[in-house]
Amino acid sequence: MARPSKTPCVSSGMQYARDVISGKIDACRYVKLACQRFLDDLTASKKRSYPYRFDIDKAEEVIRFFQRFPHVKGKWAKPRPGNIMPDPIRNEPWQNFIDMNIFGWIRKTDSLRRFRKVYQEVPRKNAKSTKCALYGNYGAFHDGETGAEVYCGATTEKQAFEVFRPAYQMADRTPGYKQAFGIELSGTYKKPGTIHRFADGSRFEVVIGLPGDGASPHFAIVDEYHEHATSQQVDTMITGMGAREQPLLFIITTAGDTVAGPCYEERQNAIKVLEGAIQDPELFAIIYTVDADDDWKDFSVWKKANPNYGVSVSEDYLRSRYNEAMTRPALRGSRLTKHLNMWVQEKAAYHDLDAWKQCGRPGMTIDDFAGERCVVGIDLADRSDFVAMVVIVKRENVPHVFTWLYQNEFQCDQPENAHYKQWADQGHIVMTPGNTTDHAYLVEDFQTILETLEIEAVVYDRSWSTYFRKMLLEDLEISEKLLVEMSQGGALMNSPLREFDALMRAGKLVHDGNPAMTWMIGNVIKSSNKKKQIYPSKSKDENKIDGPVAAYMALDRVMTVKERPAKSGLFDWSKFAQRQTTSTEARA
Repeated sequence: MARPSKTPCVSSGMQYARDVISGKIDACRYVKLACQRFLDDLTASKKRSYPYRFDIDKAEEVIRFFQRFPHVKGKWAKPRPGNIMPDPIRNEPWQNFIDMNIFGWIRKTDSLRRFRKVYQEVPRKNAKSTKCALYGNYGAFHDGETGAEVYCGATTEKQAFEVFRPAYQMADRTPGYKQAFGIELSGTYKKPGTIHRFADGSRFEVVIGLPGDGASPHFAIVDEYHEHATSQQVDTMITGMGAREQPLLFIITTAGDTVAGPCYEERQNAIKVLEGAIQDPELFAIIYTVDADDDWKDFSVWKKANPNYGVSVSEDYLRSRYNEAMTRPALRGSRLTKHLNMWVQEKAAYHDLDAWKQCGRPGMTIDDFAGERCVVGIDLADRSDFVAMVVIVKRENVPHVFTWLYQNEFQCDQPENAHYKQWADQGHIVMTPGNTTDHAYLVEDFQTILETLEIEAVVYDRSWSTYFRKMLLEDLEISEKLLVEMSQGGALMNSPLREFDALMRAGKLVHDGNPAMTWMIGNVIKSSNKKKQIYPSKSKDENKIDGPVAAYMALDRVMTVKERPAKSGLFDWSKFAQRQTTSTEARA
């Protein structure tokens, strides 16, 4: 009889990698790349010049530490008949593979951990919160770091508690752990406080927004990063880790419904590392999803994307989500995003964000176009939406897009709008005092445009326009002939929306690189009316699209004028205008 392995957890993780590569376990391309990376690194580590080695015993010790905690959620949290305590947590092979990578790889020079960042994308119900809770307890009290600070970060307290509450319950229900490590807990199960150790000040706690001044994270766990509008929390965590010897940042998330946020950018970077396009030996990345040529209507690919299928993800549960995606179009996008990690799908951004970014020219200003003619598009608002002003100038037959955005102080100060405040601090948006957006700030910038460029038309929406019109006509003495009122329905937005997208994808558009405008471009989804005319929309209210709408309005004015003097400096739309004759006359 073969002698049992002294490192069964690591052995199962290694076997998982081999089974994925051989095809015995059906997995997506990104999982295969992660497994191949491990096997290649294992071979490379035998060379003296390779800077890392795999410490099997260390990896096994950490995984066994995890498995000393009890389940606190679901059917496993109930003790079996005759038992006092619920079953302890047991890693599945795919989890062993991940954990042995994170904690087993060390530097040859000083035996400190190799990996400093983890990007793990896994669908819902695959024990994500449980793993985060284990990482937090380990980092705070068993990683050998004196005065360890471990933070569980999220955009809302509710989301942060999804990870922190299980960690709190695990610690509370393991008396031997608390006694051995001198751990105390504050708060209650409903609203848990800090998990801490008075002896050296180590602690594990929730952070919403940014850590306090002087924070020095040893571990930072960012859950559901796709909900973050900016990278500010992650950046601040990383900056604070400078004094730690072997800090570790965990980004563990499902897919999201916008590719404009920092999570998608982090994902793209992770993919490049897995593909070998860039080298980042301190990043461990793994993404559980489906492949590009997989048909989501085939239920077998749902199993493929969910590594804990048959364990925490039951067949009945997953098949119910599959049936919802098949029969209820309104739910399809959510189900594919959360259970297959397919980004945006039914909520797909209309514009190609990568194409938009390629068109960016940060640093470009209207001063570079002094004296040239332009069209101004303005989308007005009062309280929660942005006020947006977009100027379009043409040079060398290429439209150049400039953006001004305005938001009131009340909205910028809301915790969920931390990205607004960041953009305001960086000068990308204008923050006006009070709880309503003051249009006078827009008029002030408009005057600068008026002094720099020759304005050919000002296109604006009817909402909130009374005060705005009055200021332009009376204060700036603008000719009323320049003012063009425009509604935002499908009949009028169809053509400029399509043309804006075509120009952008063809690389025949240039913009000033405003990151708030980029975020809004990624928020645009298309809706259609009974005539199959499309117009811009958004998947949820917080996904603002006011900047793009202002751009479409400006572009529409250029398109609907069929004849322009050559000296005007605007676009040559002769071919497009010919196609638009019928619809233009209908609008008139």
